[in-house]
Amino acid sequence: MFEKKDLIHKYTRAQAIQDGELINVTDAAKLCGFAFPVAVTRALWNGSIDVPGNPVATDERLIGLLLFLHRTIAVSEGETDRIHFESHGAKVVAVCGPGDQGEAVMTIGLPADF
Repeated sequence: MFEKKDLIHKYTRAQAIQDGELINVTDAAKLCGFAFPVAVTRALWNGSIDVPGNPVATDERLIGLLLFLHRTIAVSEGETDRIHFESHGAKVVAVCGPGDQGEAVMTIGLPADF
């Protein structure tokens, strides 16, 4: 239906990370068992993960979210590119899909972020 020449603008994952719309949490995700890049949306970060002035609490919330998600994926039945769960009182969605180069990546955010 559309051709490449019809594309007006492309906003890449790398640009979203550079702009701060996505927060790259890959290093923490690797510690929790993830084997590919993981990012969280700014809205989820600000609303449920970040504890201003308390980086230890922020780290604990992030690691808790990632460990819970990893376990949820491990016990889920069937194949899906989307997992819905709750973390720190917020409804959360994790979406696995292709990154800028077609590689597997995961983005975690609030339902309104997708």
